[in-house]
Amino acid sequence: MNIDSFSEIVILYLKYKKITTNEYYPYSWYKAQIKFITNLNTEDMIRFVFNKIIKKNKILLVKHFNSTFYIFNPYEIDIKFTRFQTFKIHKGKIRIRF
Repeated sequence: MNIDSFSEIVILYLKYKKITTNEYYPYSWYKAQIKFITNLNTEDMIRFVFNKIIKKNKILLVKHFNSTFYIFNPYEIDIKFTRFQTFKIHKGKIRIRF
């Protein structure tokens, strides 16, 4: 299988799991999901699949101080980020209240 098919499978799986657009996850969470879905073992291939999904604008990058989080946005909803949004930290993810 090629990288495009891996990225489509990951997008379909995350849509199926109904990952909402108000939850921010770090790269490590997405890495574990991609590794579980595609059964890839090398870090380079996992990162390549992740970057392919970002290029398709299905995952958006959000900076919070020195940390980087990603939000899954499969339907390309127009999300506007402000600097003063309140973040609530959970294990492995951050939830935001609009």
